[in-house]
Parts: sequence; structure tokens; C-alpha cells
Amino acid sequence: MQRKTFLAAAALAAIATDACAQSAPKTLEMVESKAEFDYAAFAKRVGASGDVHHCWDIDGYEPDALGAMKSAYNGYQFGFGIAPTAIKMAAVLHGVGSAFAYDDSMWAKYTIGATFGVKDPSGNVVPSNIFYHARSQQNPMTDPNDPTSMYQDATLEALQRRGLMVFVCHTAIAEQARTLARSRGGNPQDILVDILAHLMPGVAAVPSGVATIGILQNRFHYAYTQTTS
Repeated sequence: MQRKTFLAAAALAAIATDACAQSAPKTLEMVESKAEFDYAAFAKRVGASGDVHHCWDIDGYEPDALGAMKSAYNGYQFGFGIAPTAIKMAAVLHGVGSAFAYDDSMWAKYTIGATFGVKDPSGNVVPSNIFYHARSQQNPMTDPNDPTSMYQDATLEALQRRGLMVFVCHTAIAEQARTLARSRGGNPQDILVDILAHLMPGVAAVPSGVATIGILQNRFHYAYTQTTS
């Protein structure tokens, strides 16, 4: 084979190899490794000193859990007289509950409500993340009995303003990405990356929701509550 012919063939082979690599299906990352997860930042956040430490297990479509967390904050602060800064609460979202942490663009793009059967009390599909956006102003001086006050606002954003830490399960998002890929097409890994890049402010992904709950209980001595419909 002449040198020019050989070089041309080699170049074509390299192009073909690169094209195959680019078109090869991406493997869905179901398990996040220790190297990828910033445990030190997680430990610093959940290990902060406080009077009470309380974790909430939200597995599935459980909007009532938001009201329960609101009631817990009010009970700790007003009933037991614990300073708001000394109340350390964490919500761990997994299963369909993970969608509480996605921004509105993800709810619209992937039709989260229709795909996972998220409906309002009237049976209508929920089109956007109505569980996150605060419905009140952050004003600690308002009457806690005022239904329009921050103390009666059971949304994730309002609860975050009161100190709630929100964690979402990486594995649950990956499982949802696979479901979304089956229902609407696309590569599940790409969907996973897309959703992880569009979590609501202040929300952190953790390798496993159930493992995080175990870590919170065993290493950081958080009390445990699971809400059910």
C-alpha cells in the first residue's frame, strides 16, 4: 500500500472510530461513587450543632409531608421555645418524591406530572412544581396563626428559609430518567445529567436516599419521621 493511501485509510479509520464512540449508548449511572460525592460538605452541613436534629423520609408523592414539616417547625419554635437556628431538619426525597426538587423547566420538558401520576386533589395532572415555590413573604415578625404568614407556608422554599436542608436521591433520579427515556425517547444518562443540573436552589443530590437516612440517624443522631398518605 502506498504511503498516501495508508494515511488516508488511517484517517478514515480514526474518523469512523470517533463516530462510533460518539454514537455508542451512554451507560446510565445508577450508582454515584464516593469519589463523585462531596461527603465532607455534606457532613459539615448536617453536622452543625443544634438543639434538635430531625430527618424526614419522603418516599413517593407525599405532599402532606410538607405540612407535617411545617407543623414540626412551629411546634419546636413556638411550643417548645427552641430558637429557629437551633432546629436542624433535613428532608430526604426519593421515589416520586424526588420530583419535588426539580425546577419548573424539568416538569414541563419531561411532563413529570403526567408521567408519574402527580395529580391535585381534584384529579388534575400537576403541570409544574407547585410544591416548591413559597406563597408567603419571609417575615419572622408575622403572627404564626396568620394563614398567610411564613409560619403557615408548607412549601419547600418557605421551609428552606426556615433552615430545612433538602436532599434528593441520585438513584431515584436515575430510575426516573430511565422511565422518562422509555416513555418519550432519549438517552437516560443524558436525562439524568439534565435533571441534576436543574434542581431547585439549595437542593443537594446524595448517592442514595435510604442510605442518607441511615447516615443521618447513625452518625449524626437525627430523629426519624416517615409520612404516609
